[in-house]
Amino acid sequence: MKSKKLKKLSALVLAGAVTGTMAALMPSSVLAAVDVSNDFESNVEGWTGRGGVEVIEVSDESAHGGSSAMCVSGREKSWNGPQFRIDEICEPNVEYTVNAWAKSEWYSTLSLSMEYTDSAGDRHYSNLKSVQG
Repeated sequence: MKSKKLKKLSALVLAGAVTGTMAALMPSSVLAAVDVSNDFESNVEGWTGRGGVEVIEVSDESAHGGSSAMCVSGREKSWNGPQFRIDEICEPNVEYTVNAWAKSEWYSTLSLSMEYTDSAGDRHYSNLKSVQG
């Protein structure tokens, strides 16, 4: 799966790890924006594999808006893929917008999901958006 920026949607983030690019949605009077953006032109810094088996690298194939893209290979399970931790950036009970652009040669459905740990220490997984192509 090749990915560059994630597709627009809103999600309630309680604090955890999310696959995606984050920008805060706050009332216009507050405008203290959190903006994490990756164009993958030179590196994939901050991105890791969810399954630990993925190879995540910069590729010059299928770029979107530039000359490079993130390429993820070596996935063994459907939930394997890139992840980006935001638990030190986001705050509980604040709404955020996630934007992404993704392309796949092999899969008919692409999903953007969120993993978070609640105050009791239990892990949760939320599918934010799935797109069929």
